[in-house]
Amino acid sequence: ERARWADALTAFGEPGARKLAEAVRDGADDTRAAAAAALDRHLAALPDNDPAALLAATAVLDACHDAPPDGRRALVKLLPGVLKRTG
Repeated sequence: ERARWADALTAFGEPGARKLAEAVRDGADDTRAAAAAALDRHLAALPDNDPAALLAATAVLDACHDAPPDGRRALVKLLPGVLKRTG
């Protein structure tokens, strides 16, 4: 159920990416995992240098700023996908 809702948020562009990044940063473990997986799938589905990838990357990097340790670890795991899609 969480995965389905997390995947649906990616259709909302930047606001959806920000909500997912916030869930990765601050969510409970199961929520964090669903949000991170949705962001990862979203990034993997985009072509290189797609503007949507830049918006998602910005959301992930902004969320890192004040993330608690568990959230920061989860966000850092998304960085390879972010870098791959944004160059």
